[in-house]
Amino acid sequence: MVLEKELAAAEAIESQILFTRDYQDIGLLPPQWQDLPGVIRKACNGIQLGTVSVEIDIDGVEILADKLLEKVFHHMVDNAVRYGEKISRIHISCNESFEELLIVCDDDGIGIPADAKEKIFNHQYYKNRGLDMYLAREILSLTGISIRETGVYGKGARFELHVPKGTYRFIVTR
Repeated sequence: MVLEKELAAAEAIESQILFTRDYQDIGLLPPQWQDLPGVIRKACNGIQLGTVSVEIDIDGVEILADKLLEKVFHHMVDNAVRYGEKISRIHISCNESFEELLIVCDDDGIGIPADAKEKIFNHQYYKNRGLDMYLAREILSLTGISIRETGVYGKGARFELHVPKGTYRFIVTR
């Protein structure tokens, strides 16, 4: 019992240290144009996907964001794999509408309960996911990008990133 409490405390301290390490670099450099599909592919490197497939249905899109943008997608994919339980697929796509770019990251896991959808962005909530997603929201907010979870619990998670006009562009790919 005492050992379990000590291990939990050590994990909490480690989590805070990692969070502080990552958070200290947010906004340090000016935002830069980044190849969205390339960032997502790089973010997936190092994640133990197992049998989970990641489909990136994006081509020729750059967004203006903090250099830590990769961490946003890393956290979304990693959390889906870790906590999705029955997950087999993650799909990331985007489309332009209403003067913004909508980036969608959805999966076929268990999803997030309705009462936790906003709480996961609190830095002290929900199976240590809150720390990652809090950091993701902060990284995105530097260039006016918002994020929210709109999935249906039991059917999968769905993260929507709203990228304002002027902070995304389409490029010709060869």
